[in-house]
Amino acid sequence: MLGALVAGALAVHEAAAYLATNGTTLVDLAAGGAPVKLACANWYGLDQQDYVMGGLQFVSPQAVAAQIRAAGFNCVRLPFSVEIVLSNPPIAARAVTAYPPLQGKKGMDAFDVAVEVLT
Repeated sequence: MLGALVAGALAVHEAAAYLATNGTTLVDLAAGGAPVKLACANWYGLDQQDYVMGGLQFVSPQAVAAQIRAAGFNCVRLPFSVEIVLSNPPIAARAVTAYPPLQGKKGMDAFDVAVEVLT
């Protein structure tokens, strides 16, 4: 499981444009070294007892991702628990009533959905 998580992260990293530093400035190498300012949001929940991102009892993950983008954020922090990686517990059904595809799924499935809609 952890190997798959690392492999997935590496695949996303290789597909994405590379960021680097130039002195104290973060730069986008794909844009010729243009300066980058990170504006990050936090999507809590994968580290909580329901094992899923917050808000999915009200809206779809696609709607959350769209709101994050519309607010001008260009990065998202997804805190997750070691328990999700090691034991992959089931998602609490009450936490995904607005997104039925996650009903009966496990925590890492939710993590995969979050990465998919945010990238």
